[in-house]
Amino acid sequence: VDGREHTVRTLVARLESHRRELQAENGQLKKTQDAGVDKYVGQFTPASSVEVGDGWTKHTFDPESGNGPICIAGTPYSVFTRAGNPSRLLVFNQGGGACWQDFYFCNILSEEQEPPLVRAGIWDFDNKDNPFASYSMVYMPYCDGSTFTGDNDVQDPGFPYGTVRFHRGLRNLTAGMDLARATFPRARMVTVAGRSERILSVPGELCFWQQDAPHLPERRRTDCG
Repeated sequence: VDGREHTVRTLVARLESHRRELQAENGQLKKTQDAGVDKYVGQFTPASSVEVGDGWTKHTFDPESGNGPICIAGTPYSVFTRAGNPSRLLVFNQGGGACWQDFYFCNILSEEQEPPLVRAGIWDFDNKDNPFASYSMVYMPYCDGSTFTGDNDVQDPGFPYGTVRFHRGLRNLTAGMDLARATFPRARMVTVAGRSERILSVPGELCFWQQDAPHLPERRRTDCG
């Protein structure tokens, strides 16, 4: 009897711990929703999808006269996917500086921010020691100048690429995450990673996954340096 009571108490304690974890996650989810992080969810789909080699597909979004996902200079935004294990997914946010008035040290064009051509590190899909070698992948180029979090346009006559800076990071991020969920709906282990300050957008990305997939057994945050 004592052994059964101990087992029951252990199970009750685990259930209570799980309930508290879910409660905390739901609280964080509500905070991000209240902040408007999810306001563009479901609004953008790629206008074209083209295979570009080595298993990668390039998905380009319609700028929608400037209202859709775009780069800081107003050029189209693209996201890359690569099919692998359908239950495991790596979402990688590219790094690339920041831009503001008289400080233009960020990636400008999506076309120049494609997945690495050289197979090395996590991009070496033939390396048995690479923990992500078999993963499905979503590679999100960075070209909004606002670490995937901006949501405004700025008049800037000094900007070398025009008189307006389009900080559409939130729309770009949302478009990429919507594409990830639509392309890999069976993902059960999702790793969201970023280079440099792009890790700042990870909490918002995890929010996207929580909304539609609260059953995910693992959500990991990493920074590749």
